[in-house]
Amino acid sequence: MKHVKAGHIMGQHGFTSKSRTNGKAVNVHYFTSKRVQKLVAEGKALKEGAFYSIDLGALGYTKLLGTGNTSLKLKITVAKCSPRAVEKIKAAGGEVVASVVEDSSEETA
Repeated sequence: MKHVKAGHIMGQHGFTSKSRTNGKAVNVHYFTSKRVQKLVAEGKALKEGAFYSIDLGALGYTKLLGTGNTSLKLKITVAKCSPRAVEKIKAAGGEVVASVVEDSSEETA
């Protein structure tokens, strides 16, 4: 049975969560030597000494996730990132500049 209120049938379109974000994420394993060289050639990344500087916001990504590994020294600028992604980039000798580092592992007592 459908509910009727002020001439509108309610319940037809379902529920939409307001907390859902519309952003693209990229994993650490995306940054292979071949892909980073291609980004530099296209002008989407910069080679600064031993580092590769990449602005993920300019590439259309809003979050960096920690799946995979990279051996390149990267300097990544991004809006959000996971703590594991920061660990992996730093382990390779790079750095991450993020406005928010999300901690998804909340401890329960």
